[in-house]
Amino acid sequence: MTKLGAPLIFALAACGDGLVDASYRGEPILRLKGVLTSVGPGVDVGESEPLVSVFWNRDPTTEPPTIVEQTSVSTALRFPSAFELRVFEPPTADHLLVTDDRVALGMLLIYADRNANGHFDPQSDAMIGGNVRKGLVYATEPIEAADSPTMTALPLGFSLIDLPLGGCGGGPPHQGGGHGRPVQHCSAEDICPEGLTCDGEFGVCVPTDRFEVMIGGDFDVRRPVCRY
Repeated sequence: MTKLGAPLIFALAACGDGLVDASYRGEPILRLKGVLTSVGPGVDVGESEPLVSVFWNRDPTTEPPTIVEQTSVSTALRFPSAFELRVFEPPTADHLLVTDDRVALGMLLIYADRNANGHFDPQSDAMIGGNVRKGLVYATEPIEAADSPTMTALPLGFSLIDLPLGGCGGGPPHQGGGHGRPVQHCSAEDICPEGLTCDGEFGVCVPTDRFEVMIGGDFDVRRPVCRY
């Protein structure tokens, strides 16, 4: 199996089933909350609406690697800066690693939706921010640490991981990343894994700490998989 290396740039692609709207779609299988912590200088979105979305890194070993948006979970970034993402469907085959179709590696990124079509378009939109310290893993089956691209055991379904996953320039992976804390169904009495708490409204474990995202400034999309 190919272990995660250190990509320098990303090729960006859009794939999915449209921006989340107000219509009822059932109960979410994952609920994420976040907050915008900083806006750096030199970021001008004009009349565009900033969107937060989950992007899945399909191949971090190629040059350039490709990340694919799961547009069914996109949401507008409102000011003040709190936001919420509700995931109703697991990643599809279009989001899984090309080197291991049991695993999807995801991160939250922010882009300026300049053509207002509700998903990322590399020809017109601009990637302007995101989260570089916490990510998502989705496993289609339980995976032992020795056979895992994150080098930690992964349960079936969603897990939280620490970023970055690997060293830059092809160096060794950062051993502190990728805890594989499982996101699972829960009741108010259940004890969720470390770093998660039970969301009583939807009965699912959610991150105790909100996803912190930033726009501009020191943001660099290379950081989630590359330690400087």
